[in-house]
Amino acid sequence: MHNPAVRPLFYFLLLLWTLTATVQAAEVKVHADRNEIHADESFQLVFSTSEELQTNPDFTPLTRLFDVLNQSSGSNYQFINGRKSFTQSWTLNLMPKGHGEFIIPSIDFGGIRNDPAKITILPPRHGGTSKTDDDLMLEVSFDQGQVYVQGQLLLTLRIKHAVPLAGGSLSEPELSDPDAIIERLGDDRTYETRLGNKPFAIIERRYAIFPQHSGTLTLKPIRFDAEVSLSPRRAFDPFARNTTQRRLLGDEQKVEVLAAPSGFSGGAWLPAQSLQLVEQWPEQEATQWHAGEPITRTLAIIADGLTSAQLPPLEQPLPDGLKAYPDQPALSQQATDKGLIATRQEKVAIIPAHAGSFTLPAMQLKWWNAAAGHEETAQLPARTVTVLPAVDGLQGPPSTNPVNAGDASPLPTGTAGEVGTRVNDGERRLWQGLSGLFALLWLATLLLCWWRARRGAAPGSGQPARPSDTRALRQQLQQACTSGDARRARALLLELGEALWPDAPPTTLRELAERCGPAMRDCTEALDAALYAGAEQAWGGARLWSAVEGCRPAEKGRRGSALKPLYPA
Repeated sequence: MHNPAVRPLFYFLLLLWTLTATVQAAEVKVHADRNEIHADESFQLVFSTSEELQTNPDFTPLTRLFDVLNQSSGSNYQFINGRKSFTQSWTLNLMPKGHGEFIIPSIDFGGIRNDPAKITILPPRHGGTSKTDDDLMLEVSFDQGQVYVQGQLLLTLRIKHAVPLAGGSLSEPELSDPDAIIERLGDDRTYETRLGNKPFAIIERRYAIFPQHSGTLTLKPIRFDAEVSLSPRRAFDPFARNTTQRRLLGDEQKVEVLAAPSGFSGGAWLPAQSLQLVEQWPEQEATQWHAGEPITRTLAIIADGLTSAQLPPLEQPLPDGLKAYPDQPALSQQATDKGLIATRQEKVAIIPAHAGSFTLPAMQLKWWNAAAGHEETAQLPARTVTVLPAVDGLQGPPSTNPVNAGDASPLPTGTAGEVGTRVNDGERRLWQGLSGLFALLWLATLLLCWWRARRGAAPGSGQPARPSDTRALRQQLQQACTSGDARRARALLLELGEALWPDAPPTTLRELAERCGPAMRDCTEALDAALYAGAEQAWGGARLWSAVEGCRPAEKGRRGSALKPLYPA
């Protein structure tokens, strides 16, 4: 030991032994916060060591067996009777994904690993079915066992609890039909009831579901993760220091989705609980129509049990002599206890070209009564209106009856007779001046119309679409047809019709098809069937694009002629 050459080797071996002893002494232990753990209750899993480790362990291997609700770490120093102790710990709040015997895997803590440990998870203590002796329940139910495709299905979720809840989360519905439309019906409702002799608080949530494919519709189990307060006084404890986690799983639900009946004769498939057509006219316009003056007609479809996107456009044919200028439709829907009430409102300005009697044809819309299981027709009766001649912009002065010379008494000179003569002369000159002014304005209007006619454009008519505009619309329409985007193809088809016929744009696909021939009519009917009839096969736009290519109005026809006079001779 006194040999200088041996001393460095001795210190090196001593240091190596110390480091080895430290590493060997360091170990990570794992334990649960309680012995009895059920599959529907959370628990805490604690990893601890007596050595200070500079590490950030990865607990990903645990996620195969458990849902990690939260995790935390901490350290603790203690001095007792002059002796120092140290503990470093990692605490995870876990929810089991099942029950049985699980193996806690080995986790890496910076070169040190815990030994694998076995943990037993018991079956759920509180099942998802309703029992009056449970203190926390989840109920999942549909309002019917079968529904027509694109029809309304109501889903109700109820949480019943006789214990105070400090928080919780309810999963959203997951369906086997990926295209199904899910609409939440308002906010959650809360109320109270009694089951047996025990009071329960109820939290209710409702959804309207519209399946898009026939067959069996499966609702995956709804999950409710509850944070239950262990003490009523801590029910609103924001830090949840005295709570426990519980999980409830609802039963899997199945519903049969029926296809649209083959005997349905309507165009758009509308499986509703009720449907009606409503017509409204301004009171003063319903009885007094004048040539050249616009009359606003409001039509609406009101459907119970449909979404607003399902409601089709209304076809409004008009007799010759009436011109229609439709506004953009207004779509809305309202959530009620019985589901959705959808509304489509269309306003159109109607301008009579001349006086006479006109009959607005009756309107019909066929729909399927989903509650009764048969076809029905909503309709508006025909209406006959009388259009009066145009109201002149200038009304002449009221005529005065000539005074009979035999009856008239002579007026004294310089009295009211002279005053009356001066007043009548002033009125006459006023009306003569106004008449001359209006005559000049009318002449200026005629000159303006003649000038525009010389330029080849009708006064007030729509300008013809530029070739570049129609070319861009055709390219977009071709892309929509190629990709099978039926909804976009329908919108672009109407836009193209408006560009091709700016003076009298078609407002419906049927009107556009009448201008393009039978091939276009078949394609537009197939397009509407793909959008609204719940067809199983995907829509192919090749035939539609071929029909569009074959419908090319001549440039002269697209420009149209001058606007017909509002007041023909």
